[in-house]
Amino acid sequence: MARFGPGAWGTCAHLSTGSPLAESPITNIQNLSTALADRYAVERQIGAGGMATVYLARDLKHDRNVAIKVLRPEIGEALGAERFLLEIKTTANLRHPHIVPLYDSGEVRIETAGERAQTLLYYVMPLLEGESLRERLDRDKQLPIDDALRIASEVADALSYAHARGVVHRDIKPENIMLESGHAVVADFGIARAVRAAGGARLTGTGMSIGTPSYMSPEQAAGESDIDGRSDLYSLACVLYEMLGGQPPFSGANAATITRQHMIAVPPPITNLRPSVPAQVADALQRALSKSPADRFNPVAQFGAAIAPGAITASAVAGNSTRTVSSANPGGAQRYVVVGIAVAAIALVAAVWYRSASNAAGASASSTSATSSIAVLPFTDLSPDHANAYLGDGVAETLINALVHVPGLTVTARTSAFSFRGRESDVKEIGKQLHVDAVLEGSIQRVGDKLRITAQLINTSTGVNLWSNSFDRPVSDIFAMQDEVARSAVDALKLRIKPGSDSGAVMVGTRNAEAYNAYLLGRFHWNLRTTEGMIQATAALKHAVALDSMYALAWAALGDAYMLSVPTEYNVPGLSEDSLLALSMRAVRRAIAIDPKLGEAHISLANLLSGAKANAEFEEGLRLSPNYATGHQFYSYHLTTSDPNHATREMEIAHRLDPLSHVITLSVALLYDAADRFTEATPLFAQALTQSPEAWYGWGGKIGHEMALGHVDQAVFAYKRWLIGMHDDTTRALNLERDLRDSTRRSAAIKKMVKSRDMIPAVAFTRWLSGDDAVIALLTRNPTTGRGPTPFLIMYGMLGPRLRANPQVQTLLPKLR
Repeated sequence: MARFGPGAWGTCAHLSTGSPLAESPITNIQNLSTALADRYAVERQIGAGGMATVYLARDLKHDRNVAIKVLRPEIGEALGAERFLLEIKTTANLRHPHIVPLYDSGEVRIETAGERAQTLLYYVMPLLEGESLRERLDRDKQLPIDDALRIASEVADALSYAHARGVVHRDIKPENIMLESGHAVVADFGIARAVRAAGGARLTGTGMSIGTPSYMSPEQAAGESDIDGRSDLYSLACVLYEMLGGQPPFSGANAATITRQHMIAVPPPITNLRPSVPAQVADALQRALSKSPADRFNPVAQFGAAIAPGAITASAVAGNSTRTVSSANPGGAQRYVVVGIAVAAIALVAAVWYRSASNAAGASASSTSATSSIAVLPFTDLSPDHANAYLGDGVAETLINALVHVPGLTVTARTSAFSFRGRESDVKEIGKQLHVDAVLEGSIQRVGDKLRITAQLINTSTGVNLWSNSFDRPVSDIFAMQDEVARSAVDALKLRIKPGSDSGAVMVGTRNAEAYNAYLLGRFHWNLRTTEGMIQATAALKHAVALDSMYALAWAALGDAYMLSVPTEYNVPGLSEDSLLALSMRAVRRAIAIDPKLGEAHISLANLLSGAKANAEFEEGLRLSPNYATGHQFYSYHLTTSDPNHATREMEIAHRLDPLSHVITLSVALLYDAADRFTEATPLFAQALTQSPEAWYGWGGKIGHEMALGHVDQAVFAYKRWLIGMHDDTTRALNLERDLRDSTRRSAAIKKMVKSRDMIPAVAFTRWLSGDDAVIALLTRNPTTGRGPTPFLIMYGMLGPRLRANPQVQTLLPKLR
């Protein structure tokens, strides 16, 4: 077995042979060997990292090989020897089978001819046999589930031991986890603590920081000083996520991007990357990755117990195996995949509902007295690389679009149903939250020239599996089969069709399979509600209409993508607002010209109009698509200033139709705040920001909400999240947070907000700290809402009914909008 290589001993960075560190005087083996000659025979450099260079040496007293880590000169100088060496003694007292022990530490003076002498800090550890976890992950990408759980459990055991003795590691990552004889041992224990205690704040000048971005806890990323063992637990969860999924929970082009995601973004469920992970492990991992330390396991031993291989129940493993289909070659006619899946899925629903209907006591073919309801969850993509999640979304979205027009059947809106993507939630809880009788879930996979769908229908009140099966369908003759299967589904549901309706035919709107595939891909990216998502959505939808210029649904979706790309929404670079809105108008009008009865297109057009013309289009769109939650949502925005009560009613309808859409939930909360209904708004803010903590526009609204309730500290926290979520400078956000918490600095901090045009938080703090007159004066000098999505609605809510009724404010409202 090989000895640990260079990557195993780099601290806070990987080995970089071309780095300035390689030219440092400490890489002169002769100088270092001479300085340590009385204790160690230094043989060669075996690694280098961001903070230290590692040497292979022989311990002369004990006749054994060791690894000597020498801190970079500038870091040692910044820290100072006395405090560092005092703190590192704590590590020397840690004795645990899964912790690499500390043999020795000290300082050494290096004399170099013609240069200033340097005093270097070092510590000594054993040279273990084996490899680092990083080296194994680089080789294997994903580990067997049992191996990953065992390694994580052993690290958790080591952490539990150290935490009980007051030692927090602060830099848990694959590079610091060694695998010796297959077992995990954690290296560099207590080093980060020693660095911080000795003066870690002074490392800023050297360009170094404590911790590694891909595995850094939110509180560590935020620069909080009061870090405890729950931070190590978060880092360990990131490592386990990578062992199971082949990648860390967050990635990005630079450290700032990654740390920002740790602070505000929700990691994708591990089952999205590896569906075979047992539900118990997936749930434990999601809890350990909670943003708030209070929501994680505590102590870390609880997490170790939850994921220990022996703790995973046989039923959990069996449950996963029944959902897993063997991998297949994904090659072949890709363009037919989504449509073929939709056809097979609709046939599946028909079979399921037919069987359940025929088994009902006293049921008859003409019976419509009972109202049924269903939620169709995204179908899991089981392709080997898990790169086609949009296919599973396409299955569910096609089913929803087909079934929502069936009289007597209530189908949950897409956003709410899709909020359960990858979650191992109890079906009873899903039924309770979505108010449905049954849930349809399943998986998809390409098998040669066929599509395989494995699905099950579950009664949400009893948890009983009503039906499960697997279906194979060819990818050829797609559209003829599609129409036939759609009508068969309606017949099987035993429900009458509305006069003039299309007998349940799937609302595809195209006969071109590749165009339909592109449309589904575009809608998938559009629903991500990110800048990159809008760019990808626009490209896919342009491709869809290029393939089929008469594809009305794709034209309407393209108009939506252009509309949300403007600077006040998702700020896609390269195009002005005027040009984007012109493109949006052209696309939407094309959709209506092709299909005047497409309600979604009328809603899209209404968003581009104003006054009576917008009213007319909203009303027409909702007449054609009365269950279109987003239509009611957008209509509410339009009515906000002209008819606040009607606006609130429309948003409440949207919320009933789509109760788990965080955007709609936040909008209801903002409208309640606008009416001074703060108590009713509180649980809505909590729900939406728990579902989507990266929704920084929600944090913007919460600033005024918390100030209205007299919760200054919570308002300050919301302001920090607002800034960080808008990709503002993290240091600036932390400094403003500090100043706002200090009542003597608060006034100056608010002036900084105004200067940087952050008028939304400025108005929130001014209103509740200084009164209405101060707000009016502030808005008169600075009539702007600042940056961010839906800024006017946030500002409108913060002003409240009394200020909005003020004649001076009424003259300012048009300028604010």
